[in-house]
Amino acid sequence: MMRRMRIKNLEVCPVVILVLAFGLNVWFISSAHSQVGMSGVIGSVGTEGADSENSRVPFAVKLTGVLNPTTPKPESLAMLEMMVSNFAERYHFEVQTIEFPNDPEASTNQFLQSLKKYKVQMIAVGDKQTLTKLGQSFPDSPMSVVGYFRRRYRTFQVTDVEVFRAEGLPEPTMDNPPPAE
Repeated sequence: MMRRMRIKNLEVCPVVILVLAFGLNVWFISSAHSQVGMSGVIGSVGTEGADSENSRVPFAVKLTGVLNPTTPKPESLAMLEMMVSNFAERYHFEVQTIEFPNDPEASTNQFLQSLKKYKVQMIAVGDKQTLTKLGQSFPDSPMSVVGYFRRRYRTFQVTDVEVFRAEGLPEPTMDNPPPAE
């Protein structure tokens, strides 16, 4: 005959305690695996690689090119439509080079192919000062944009923008427009 235990005026069978303990243990372990991922025979469960279409993992990207080119160059890699989230404005970015600082073996073509099916390929997000460099750039501004890209949401967390200027030319402002060519 099973011995019953008394817990605060409740009679509890040892089998019930065992089932509860086992169930809680399995629940905690399964929730941890779904967050971290678990490799098995079939593959990885619960995680996506950075090169997967549904990946939420950000990866470092450096794009070099021209913002809003008046005459695109045929030798450029791609023309991306980028929206700057703070300004809700759309810009065209003529990509001349793409670098993946943390993964030099990453495929430039695979990166661009995954973006082609969207009208707006990138949504630039970041602090106001950095995004203002993008938002206030004049057409045909050569620049490099560095940040972290998340494929699933197409967000590009911009960390640095470098606008290239010919030496001796002042930074463009509304009072000081760029010289006419």
